[in-house]
Amino acid sequence: MMIEKRLAALLGITDAALKRLLGNVGRSALRGQPDAALLRAGIGAEFARRRVARIRREGDLWWEPHDADFPQCHGYADPEGTRRVATILKRTTHKADDKEVYSVEVMGVACEGRFHHVADARAAGAAAWARLR
Repeated sequence: MMIEKRLAALLGITDAALKRLLGNVGRSALRGQPDAALLRAGIGAEFARRRVARIRREGDLWWEPHDADFPQCHGYADPEGTRRVATILKRTTHKADDKEVYSVEVMGVACEGRFHHVADARAAGAAAWARLR
């Protein structure tokens, strides 16, 4: 019963508090607390719901907002976020000698090149989507 209350409470907390909770639940899982995996899954689902609720159109695709704490964001063919067609992946952090850290996949096919900025990756994804559909 306790886990159901904690999962229901996720809707009412801020993004920052949700991120802190995600870190805490990771430590709980390491200590073997039984509901930690359920809570982690619930937090992941809540983050996904929030990202889709905030999608915006750029080019021919609707994109989730980029969040530096998550290594990927998705592009959708529809404004409701039901047809995921693209993914931007961040493989590492930016470094002086390695700035092109983003790659793009559209319909499971990797786009050519790596990108320094998320906006450039989105443009490449939208162009690839226009060619593939």
